[in-house]
Amino acid sequence: ACVAAFVLVAKSHNGLLLTGHEASHQLVFRNKAMNDFFGQYFCSAPFGVGFHRARAAHLDHHHYLLTPLDEKLDQQLDHVSFASFIKHIFAPLFGSYVFKLLSRFLGVKVQRRARPEFIYPADQARADLRAIIIVQLILIIGLTLIDWRLYPFFWILPLVTLTAMFHNAKGFLDHLRWPDESEGILYTYKPGVLDRLFFGTQQVYHAEHHLFPHVPHYRLRTLNDEVSKLSMVRQRRGYVRSLLRFGHSMTKASA
Repeated sequence: ACVAAFVLVAKSHNGLLLTGHEASHQLVFRNKAMNDFFGQYFCSAPFGVGFHRARAAHLDHHHYLLTPLDEKLDQQLDHVSFASFIKHIFAPLFGSYVFKLLSRFLGVKVQRRARPEFIYPADQARADLRAIIIVQLILIIGLTLIDWRLYPFFWILPLVTLTAMFHNAKGFLDHLRWPDESEGILYTYKPGVLDRLFFGTQQVYHAEHHLFPHVPHYRLRTLNDEVSKLSMVRQRRGYVRSLLRFGHSMTKASA
């Protein structure tokens, strides 16, 4: 039961993070104040993420796709090999996100490919920090009143391990290019059972989202028939199958 709860919590984490992505595009509520409040306090702050910072970084991702100005460039492989692929996919499971966070907090320079230049005003940074502190205190108090183990072992531990791994893996898959594919390709996925179990599926129509970023995720499917005809779009079977296929191709290349 504990293992199942751990996995379900991580799945819920990723689902809420994807809802926060919708909020960053102002697609959850039409009212901007309500949309931003929900995105900040319900979808970002519970995970220690600054909503306004995440929005600024994500909008740059759309404008500067996989260039040094795009933070998601760090979720792609610099040197493609089977060893680097395994390390990239599984390092978050062992706390690599925590290590990077602590390194930045302590002023240790972390090597990265991306060089984002988005504007993050001081008032937004303070609002993000305030939201994170308030929500974390609510979580600590509320969960501890039920059982002291819930917050550290069934909120924080899944967040910095399983949630981080699948969040990073999805970011990797969203723009993973096979050796025989040209640059500038966008991908749409057909999720399988394992994808639905471990990954959030709100952004399986990823190509459609990049082409029509102001369309909410539940309407992207209606665009699939037309978008799939474009030469820049590729259809893939699912996240897990794609990871296995890429790992297999790296194994063959290493051999």
